[in-house]
Amino acid sequence: MVILKKGLYGTIQAAKLWYSKLLSTLEKLGHTLNPNDTCVFNKMDDNGKQITLGVHVHDLLYTTFSKNVIDKEVAELEEEFPGLIVHRGRKT
Repeated sequence: MVILKKGLYGTIQAAKLWYSKLLSTLEKLGHTLNPNDTCVFNKMDDNGKQITLGVHVHDLLYTTFSKNVIDKEVAELEEEFPGLIVHRGRKT
């Protein structure tokens, strides 16, 4: 018998562990789980503008009106997840 001490990539348990870690991290950073879609999180910035975060597997998509707000959000996530890879820009 083999007992794993952490999630093994590609297993259902690993996906659940990742989502639980991401959920707790985002809630700690002030995000609220959208009641209509568990892959969407919302947060209000200091100016009362909405920040929306979409999650797909291990990819995150931030949308908001201010680049500075996204910079701050990414910096907070980088503290929790060192080695984070970020791609920026508009898709047209």
